[in-house]
Amino acid sequence: MVITEKTSRTLMVANLVAIIMIIAIHYSTSEYALVNGTIWGWNYLTQEFLTNGLARSAVPYFALISGFFLFSQFSVHRSYSKLLSSRCYSLLVPYLLAATIIFLSIAFAKLLRGNTSFLNIKTVFQGIFITPLSGQFWFLRDLCILVVISPLLLPKSRLLQYTLGLVLFLLWLVNLQIMPILGVWYLINMETLFFFYLGGQLSYRSEFLNSMVNSSAKLTAFTSLLLIVVLMTRIKIDPTIDVWYITVKKYTYLSLFLYKTTIVIGIMALIQISALFHHNNRLIHISGLTFFAFLFHLAPLKFLLSMLSDVIVPKDFGFYVSFPIATVTVFAIAHLMAAYMPRLYGILCGGRNPNKAFNRTQPHRHDDGPVSPKYP
Repeated sequence: MVITEKTSRTLMVANLVAIIMIIAIHYSTSEYALVNGTIWGWNYLTQEFLTNGLARSAVPYFALISGFFLFSQFSVHRSYSKLLSSRCYSLLVPYLLAATIIFLSIAFAKLLRGNTSFLNIKTVFQGIFITPLSGQFWFLRDLCILVVISPLLLPKSRLLQYTLGLVLFLLWLVNLQIMPILGVWYLINMETLFFFYLGGQLSYRSEFLNSMVNSSAKLTAFTSLLLIVVLMTRIKIDPTIDVWYITVKKYTYLSLFLYKTTIVIGIMALIQISALFHHNNRLIHISGLTFFAFLFHLAPLKFLLSMLSDVIVPKDFGFYVSFPIATVTVFAIAHLMAAYMPRLYGILCGGRNPNKAFNRTQPHRHDDGPVSPKYP
């Protein structure tokens, strides 16, 4: 099967958009807007639409694409040991290095305030290996574990494959997490597991991905309109839905179904809309900076920008200040590092850099075993 050059470039653009979505989620101040205003205030509804609506397709998209390219390596009979070695360099090393840098920066800030309670082996081990001090690392940890167990997700029997897929889909659909908690995160989040598995299945049917990229303008417009309608319906029914690490259910099954539906439609819309910009070389270049942005967009940057935004606007409007500044700042730092410290940048990002982004957008044949694009 062939992944066309247009598809490769489209996925790089989608990669960039998805990272910006993730940054938006992490800089949302909707909880303050909910307290300081009303549910139907424009500030809360805008942030709900953007950060708890449109942006919720970003992580499942990354899981899908990660599974797609990982399982494509099995289709060319790449050995499991080589696959582990490759992903160790591209996932585990960045995970540990970035977690260490973030831990040290936060530890330094605490030391300046006279706080030494964290200076023990357990806290250091926990804060680097198990639960890094920046919330987005749960996804990277999930991917590391999924790479290790990936052969188990490919039973030889088609019946077993379809059964496993159906079970994972239903668990995801009803928001049932069956994995134990390690640290403060699920060992593997069911959302990551399902879309990673789905991406693996899609790797053997890459014509579906190519056809999605080649969607007509009318179909792209229809998908986008459908996404907006379903999302606005969900917000009308349940504007405060919350599905993350909750002990008391904060949704109805109807609102949950609509929430999950927006994720699926959102992934399709993300890919279709990104295809419209696949010729833009500037976006392809910037997409080579997205893994760095994923690693370092949150802690400790958010702490600093929160203090800045609190000076400029009320806390419930902080999103409109901190989100754009965080996005520009983290990409600017990534650009400067990639340009002037390329070796260090390459180590931190597992071999990813803007120059390689263009090389990763060339046609990829599953049957002759090329190097596939690397995704978070």
